[in-house]
Amino acid sequence: TGELTFTEKVIEPNIQTTSDALKYYPNPTNDILFFEVQINEKYVVSVIDGMGNFVKGQTISSQSNFIDCSNLSSGIYCRI
Repeated sequence: TGELTFTEKVIEPNIQTTSDALKYYPNPTNDILFFEVQINEKYVVSVIDGMGNFVKGQTISSQSNFIDCSNLSSGIYCRI
């Protein structure tokens, strides 16, 4: 796989999404995207490709704070 770049997708202004609450790194990445999550918080994170297709989704928590992106093609993805 090549380089993957993530961006936030704005759904509606003034509505909190995972984009507002979660910090993630490294961006761009080649394989694993890590999230900073507070203890006892959980988020459902979706990865959307440049065509708007759902690619993968996962629950992120302090016990499982990453998404394996190693099987994704190079490109720009949205994280919502």
